Amino acid sequence: MKEPDILAALKPVVKAFTEVGVAYQIGGSVASSAYGSASMHKVDVFVLKERPYDLQAFERARTDTLAEDDPTPFRLASPEDVILNKLEWYRKGDHVSDRQWTDVLGVIKVQGSALDLGYLRSWASELGVSDLLKEAWTQAGLRA
Repeated sequence: MKEPDILAALKPVVKAFTEVGVAYQIGGSVASSAYGSASMHKVDVFVLKERPYDLQAFERARTDTLAEDDPTPFRLASPEDVILNKLEWYRKGDHVSDRQWTDVLGVIKVQGSALDLGYLRSWASELGVSDLLKEAWTQAGLRA
């Protein structure tokens, strides 16, 4: 999907959410593309869960644009939460989703030292993905 196509798909959804007062944040492929080096291909919508991690992640969402030539603001999951969510999906998928893993590596490589490593380590432990975080960090060529 070309960048203008993804914006065309997102804008009416975000507008509808805003009009009816639904709090949202964009994650998945779109957010990993914004923070990493993957390309935007699909829009995922997730209902906010009541577990402590999801509530914390929702509070950390950031408002940003997705394209230099389009000033439309969107709420994006933080880069740390994109990593954590994708690691969870990777684990749930029995480590076979190259897409999830590639997105994680892309965000880590691009964001690097700007990432909150303390936050990542803490929640990775809580979510049971510490081993995957460590492996991703190593594969990305960074020292934790």
